[in-house]
Amino acid sequence: MLPMLMGLILSYGYLAIFVGVILGGEILLLAAGFLAAQGYFSVYWVIFFATLGVVLIDTIWYLVGRFGGKNIPGRLRKFLIGTKEKSSDANKLLKKHAGKTIFLVRFVYGLRAMVLILAGAIKMNFWKFLILNIAGSIFWSTIMTLLGFFFGESFNILKQYVRNGILLATFVFVIMVTMLLVVMFTKKKVQKVVVGENKNK
Repeated sequence: MLPMLMGLILSYGYLAIFVGVILGGEILLLAAGFLAAQGYFSVYWVIFFATLGVVLIDTIWYLVGRFGGKNIPGRLRKFLIGTKEKSSDANKLLKKHAGKTIFLVRFVYGLRAMVLILAGAIKMNFWKFLILNIAGSIFWSTIMTLLGFFFGESFNILKQYVRNGILLATFVFVIMVTMLLVVMFTKKKVQKVVVGENKNK
């Protein structure tokens, strides 16, 4: 998967990063950070275009909820917002921890679109939402990009000392698996903190 994503990024550059995060690409952003460490891209521009894409799609989800939340057809509504139980949990999170939820929602698996649509549906102040959305998007984009960049730098250091192609290929594979595990672990930790606090109150 990662080699294919890297090929797309190398072919289409920052446009691929912008479009990729709109489609929900944490792995793509990790790959972009890795390639930035190899000198293909500027890490600052990667973060910029990733932030731009995330802010755009999150704002669209918010506007969908604000202006069409109650009018979304049944099946589509269930697909976007989920079950009544899940939407109820997301609603409670927004009411009790609106700022924290919007800021960290990108790290919570399965709740992102739902929370953002509900934020619009409950008429959360747009400017408050936008500020939190921008701040959270910058934070998420920076973390994901720098994580990929860190592994890319580690690869560059190893490459100076290891000339064996098989060992290098093995290391790249380990890097890919590690990046995936780190993303999954981070999401679970943040989800446990956010959802856990909601249950305790």
